[in-house]
Amino acid sequence: MPQLSYSLQNQQEFIVKGLINGDYKTPLKENNPSFDKNLQLESITCAVCHIRDGNVIGTTGTNNAPHKTIRDVEFLSDKLCVSCHNVIDELNPVLVCTFETGAEWNNNWAKKEGKTCISCHMPESERAISAGMSVRKSHFHDFPGSGIPKFFDMIARGLTSLEIEENPVPEILPVGESLIYSLKLKNSLAGHSVPTGDPERFFSITFRLLDNSGTVLIEQDFRIGEEWQWYPVAKKLSDNNLKPMEERIFDFKYDTIKEGVLILSIEISKHRMTEENAKHNSIYGLYPLSIIIFQKEYIIKVE
Repeated sequence: MPQLSYSLQNQQEFIVKGLINGDYKTPLKENNPSFDKNLQLESITCAVCHIRDGNVIGTTGTNNAPHKTIRDVEFLSDKLCVSCHNVIDELNPVLVCTFETGAEWNNNWAKKEGKTCISCHMPESERAISAGMSVRKSHFHDFPGSGIPKFFDMIARGLTSLEIEENPVPEILPVGESLIYSLKLKNSLAGHSVPTGDPERFFSITFRLLDNSGTVLIEQDFRIGEEWQWYPVAKKLSDNNLKPMEERIFDFKYDTIKEGVLILSIEISKHRMTEENAKHNSIYGLYPLSIIIFQKEYIIKVE
């Protein structure tokens, strides 16, 4: 199975043999006789990383496999991860690819301490690689990341990169005093910025204050992530991603004026993209767009 830069040829319904007048928008295509729809649905598979020129590449090597194997630790190092996760390319003014995770990791504490993509995203495990083989040390291939599942029936599992600290909120507050709350987020564990990778990803932080009847008195929203203009020319407008070890404080204040009960809710969520962009790309409702990573509620009596 010939390997492309991001997928296998068997995953492609058509094989591109060339471009008409050199224009990528008018490819010269032919049906792929080896097209496998089920394989296409698997997206990035084992073969994408472990097969080159018909050979299976691993880090240990063996003489017992029913196929040719090559031991190449250097090839299956973080260099392979970075080859996909650190790409900046422009196909046309409105179609760009920008992944800078490799550059983010390359210039901070993580690399200096010997952390790699593999040590965090492929944790060591003692297991049998396949049925009938002996148990040995290997790397678990579940690649925990953002935690946003690809399908609605999947369990969200990701790495916790944010360290979250809150200030105490009083249960009783005198009339006339201010309700003050602050939330500190620190990217203390990730060896790259968060969010990272796809520029559509972002964190949303929401403070919502309600009275005892459920009426929203104040709502404040904060966003961590890049913002892009996609048309008529794709370009980055802003970037406030949290860099490694960077911390940021978000403050909330409300001046009380009468007795009653206040309910302060705090929610932090991770997002793959906005609902607007998902609808524009006809993928809204096909897979989860976000997960909640932190949720808290405080009830304060004002008297």
